[in-house]
Amino acid sequence: LVSQGGFTREGASRSILGLTDYADWALPSYQPVINFQVPEDYLVPVLNQEGAVSQQAEELALLIQDRTQQVPPTTRHLLVVNNRQQALALYQAVKAVFQADSQVRVFSQHASGSLNKIRRAVNDRPGGVVILQWQSILREAFQLEGGEVEVYWLRLPFAALGQPAIQGLAAYLDLRSDQVFDRLMVDRMIDHWVQAVDYLDQHFEVNQWWLLDERIFTKYYS
Repeated sequence: LVSQGGFTREGASRSILGLTDYADWALPSYQPVINFQVPEDYLVPVLNQEGAVSQQAEELALLIQDRTQQVPPTTRHLLVVNNRQQALALYQAVKAVFQADSQVRVFSQHASGSLNKIRRAVNDRPGGVVILQWQSILREAFQLEGGEVEVYWLRLPFAALGQPAIQGLAAYLDLRSDQVFDRLMVDRMIDHWVQAVDYLDQHFEVNQWWLLDERIFTKYYS
């Protein structure tokens, strides 16, 4: 309740508000919780190792292979990546895993034509694996029609500490190196992550969420 004032006092501890003009809001009392599964057995154990992208792609391909045997064949597997390198590495790894299984179709940005072509092909028949960059999903308002989707997020969509824009802002604000993450990164990371998950949750019938970014086990990210 919002009062414009004009209250009167009754006794020593009770006030009566002048609610001649007010508004009320029905706030949601329950918000569904989104749980992400972190498959530790499929994470690349060493950070920043040489060839980490291709090895991570191979591990994710094995996870998807296992999942296709556990969920209905109509389930779509959406792999969300941040750049072209990740998309192509995943496409090659997943294609290799399902080479002998013609029932599992694999589509990827940068390898299977335009987003519209991929959208038509995937919506034409349920099931399959789709690899897309997050910014393209958002920019093109990409959606899949009907059917459950499992979402696999390869790398969290966060800016790197070493980016020139971050370093320039840190220098302008005269921040020490140990202050940059807390002062400039955390709030942005939370906002970007919440927006990303909310978008996918609103536009896809997500049955299961997977997170395969090993950085969540580091001190900063955890």
